[in-house]
Amino acid sequence: MEKKILIATYSWSGHTKRLADQIAKLLSGADQYQIAVPVKQFLNQLTNFAGHLAPFYTDAGVANTLPKDAGAASGLINTMHQIGSSVGLALIVGVTGGMTHGVASYRQSLLMSTICAAIALVIIVFVVIPGEQRKNQLKLKH
Repeated sequence: MEKKILIATYSWSGHTKRLADQIAKLLSGADQYQIAVPVKQFLNQLTNFAGHLAPFYTDAGVANTLPKDAGAASGLINTMHQIGSSVGLALIVGVTGGMTHGVASYRQSLLMSTICAAIALVIIVFVVIPGEQRKNQLKLKH
């Protein structure tokens, strides 16, 4: 069976679709599929696909950036994810590293992780989301 190339694209703002279209032009014979359903559901439908899959999807973190700034914004978001993960892990290891109580140390680590995740969730729900809503309301008024 000949393997084909499928370029599956999910694009919220259109930036990712334009990139996928350019790649499809370079790969003669590649099929394209525009994902309009959740990505996980789409991947579950590919159980019988024999070939290479090139998924492209849009990260909503760069949705409101100018096209010329989208690459830099995406890089910044990825960098912040890596730094945040490293700092969080360092904090957990630092706090629980001196503990020598076996299973209790793991419980403390998991508790610390849960507390950090809860704090992040509170910040997102009460600071980030309301700030985005205010910013969007200001855009609508102008």
